[in-house]
Amino acid sequence: MKLDKLKASGDLSINEWDIIIVQVESLFRIEFTARPFVAILDEANAIMRQMSSSTNARESENAMRDVLRSVRHVLAMDAFANKSTLTFLQTYRGENIRIVDNKYQPHIGETVEFIYDPNSGAEAMRIGYDLLRQGKRVAFVSTGAVMARALVEKVSKLSKPDNSPVKARAYYGNMDGKQRQKDFSNIDVTWGELDYIAYTNTVEAGISFKVTDHFDIVIAITNIATPVHVEALAQMLY
Repeated sequence: MKLDKLKASGDLSINEWDIIIVQVESLFRIEFTARPFVAILDEANAIMRQMSSSTNARESENAMRDVLRSVRHVLAMDAFANKSTLTFLQTYRGENIRIVDNKYQPHIGETVEFIYDPNSGAEAMRIGYDLLRQGKRVAFVSTGAVMARALVEKVSKLSKPDNSPVKARAYYGNMDGKQRQKDFSNIDVTWGELDYIAYTNTVEAGISFKVTDHFDIVIAITNIATPVHVEALAQMLY
């Protein structure tokens, strides 16, 4: 059960559910009346930061400490794991830690250009619009749903060289659930018919578009420079 509406539903007891997905700042709302079997820390570094920076920092830290010390197994994942990540885990789990280093890098040899744009990504958007007018296919990655929706709204008014409309769609957390489920059920077919997509990190887990060379360019825009968001943006591109 996702705890999106935890405030309305109240505290939950762990022995009433097989799987609970919860953000670390809400972890203190879970009643650990039974010993969990496995705790999966997705984006372990971000969790470390959230433990000490959320509104309920003390409660979050205490709850995470109890989970990590009582659970039978811990699986921690992060593309940017380092010595700090290991030290964090050792604090609660001792020395019995095994590390799997995934060296898979799918984009070796490709060109990446970073543009500092003080005007909220206007230059990156201009590049994308120009390419669409030339008949190119463009994928935009954004850390914000507002920007993703705005991009698609503007792009939908553009025309390709043959005067046909640009087919575009945006994907974000609170989009129409039925549309998202339909599209993600066969992402290769859906995106293969589009000239333009804009998405946030709502599609980063379990979604893999495998049509080679369909999109001519991927453009990522973020106006947040904190380590958490920079890391999240980088992972959204791979």
